[in-house]
Amino acid sequence: MSSKIVKVLKVAARKVKGLKIIVESGLLSYFDGDIRIDYFCEGITPAQQFRSVLELELSESCIGDSIGTPNRGTEFLAVELAQKLSYVVRACDTESTRYALGGVNWEDSHLVATDGRRMHFLPIGLAEDTENEKRSRIIPKKTVEVILSAMKEFKADIVKVYFEKNSVIVSGDTWKITALLTEGRFPAWRQVIPEKSQLERTENPIFVKQFAETLSAIIKRKKMEEKAHLSTLGKSERKRYRGENGTPTITIGGMLFNAEYVLDGISNIPEATFYPELPNDRLGASIIGNAVMMPISKE
Repeated sequence: MSSKIVKVLKVAARKVKGLKIIVESGLLSYFDGDIRIDYFCEGITPAQQFRSVLELELSESCIGDSIGTPNRGTEFLAVELAQKLSYVVRACDTESTRYALGGVNWEDSHLVATDGRRMHFLPIGLAEDTENEKRSRIIPKKTVEVILSAMKEFKADIVKVYFEKNSVIVSGDTWKITALLTEGRFPAWRQVIPEKSQLERTENPIFVKQFAETLSAIIKRKKMEEKAHLSTLGKSERKRYRGENGTPTITIGGMLFNAEYVLDGISNIPEATFYPELPNDRLGASIIGNAVMMPISKE
């Protein structure tokens, strides 16, 4: 069995409960009600039954067969699409009950994700949609992570992406992922981006590599301090301490920010330096990299 597809299926098994392996002639499918992964291989026959990814991994070697170029879908380089998805998905909300915030929104030609405190957005290009009027399409975080695992293993592929009814389809040379979209309305994210007239660049540039090292050190030190202090507290005191003191911070242009959010925000900047764009009144949202984020209250 191709080690590449096994790695993808292992990720899927961790992200989605109850995935089942179905074997048809020349086709292996791994699915639950939300995600289906198809792998094309002439060496697979209906007589083969697998109850787990481990059984599949121990089976006879199988090299994936090309499914040919699908008749539909918009082409993207796997490496480029993976880079953009992996950046945007960092801003997904993993705690809120607002399901629309628990995924990446592919709206028109942008990828967007937000947890209500920061927002990552990147231009990506239009993907084919059989329902042209439906432009806001929310891909669940678990689906994004499975797609990213596939593109990591099959990074040489040119992938095709299209939306059909309430599903997203991502197809490589030997594999295809079909997954349901999240129902609900994504926030009006364009309204969150501050106007250029409301912003001003910092006077001096920030060196990305050194700044990232500084942020990482701040975060590491905060976690070490928190671990040491928590060991001295009771259960109820620990919860209160985390809520009041658990955020590592960094000051930029006189504004206080969550250091972890800033590190995520600058993680995709290819240039050696950048200029944060801060609000004129030092109160509202700022643009740091391709991220919009609110400052932390000083009170």
